[in-house]
Order: sequence, then C-alpha cells, then structure tokens
Amino acid sequence: MYKIIFAVVLGITWTHGAVAQDQSSVRWKGWCEYRALAGEKFPPARLNLPEWACNAAFEAKLHKQYDIYSRINPFFINADFNGDGLLDIAIWVTEKKSKKLGIVVLHNGNKLPFVMGAGKVWEERGDDFKYLDMWSTIPKGEVFDSGYEANRRVQLQGDALILTKSDSASFAIYWDGTKYVSYQLSD
Repeated sequence: MYKIIFAVVLGITWTHGAVAQDQSSVRWKGWCEYRALAGEKFPPARLNLPEWACNAAFEAKLHKQYDIYSRINPFFINADFNGDGLLDIAIWVTEKKSKKLGIVVLHNGNKLPFVMGAGKVWEERGDDFKYLDMWSTIPKGEVFDSGYEANRRVQLQGDALILTKSDSASFAIYWDGTKYVSYQLSD
C-alpha cells in the first residue's frame, strides 16, 4: 500500500516538474522568469507583466541590462502611448551596472524598446530618474498648454505619462509620432 502511494506521489511530482519545464520555454523567461531573485518576496511583482511584454522584453534582451524596479506603485502602466489603438506598456527599471532609474516603453506589436533614463541620457532630464516618485497618465486628445513651455501647445495623439516629484515639479512624456519627448507641466 505504501509503495503505491509513494509511486503516485513520485509520479505527480515528476509530472509537475515536466509541466513547469514546458512553461519555461513559453512565458517564464527574462524578467518574467518564475523564481525569486535575491531579496525578493515570492511571487515577485514582475510576474504581473502581460505575456506580450515579457516576450518583447526577452527578445530585446532587456533582462541582461535592466532589472524591474517595483518600489514605485504601480511599477508598470498600460496605455495606448503611440495612439495606434493597442495597449502599450511603460515599466520602471534600473540599469544593472549603474543602478540608475528609468523607464522602458514597449509598443504592443513592435519589438523596439524605448529607454528613458536608466543610464541613458534622455533630453534635459538626464540619465537617472531617482528624483521621481509618482506617475500617472493623461488620455489622448488632451492639450498641453503650460506656462513653463512658452508658445508650445501640444494635443496628444496617444496617452501620455506624467512623472512627478511629490510636492514639486512634474513633466509629461508623450509620443510625437517618431520618438518620446517631454513637456514641463509644473515647477
């Protein structure tokens, strides 16, 4: 009787391992690898990323240079940043080498990542966004008309990100049709 129970338990354990291996070839890779990293609670927050974003990030090899940064809540935002009708994603990351903070945007259906900060100088905003602690979105169709951007009015063709330092300045990041640009909203 005990031999039968042991054989059944062993068979279930072996089958579960085989299923886990099969899944690793599909979704559980790169940033979305199904294991806890050093100092990380399990299950890790990064497993909440949509599958298409996991695949796009893996194909771009982003996991080799950047780690997901989940200390800003939410650590990713889905929105239609380029105005094509598909949900894109913006994700907080740190560059592994320098530990500098930034954002990666992935357009759904496009394999080219856009990195702002995280060790890469982006406009006048620099290469480290560690001074920022909040973010949200503004829907497409809204118009930027700030006193901090003299004679520069922008109507959004896609959703935009707003990056903020609490009780201080904020700026928007929006897609201009070819690249991401910033717009100062407050000081």
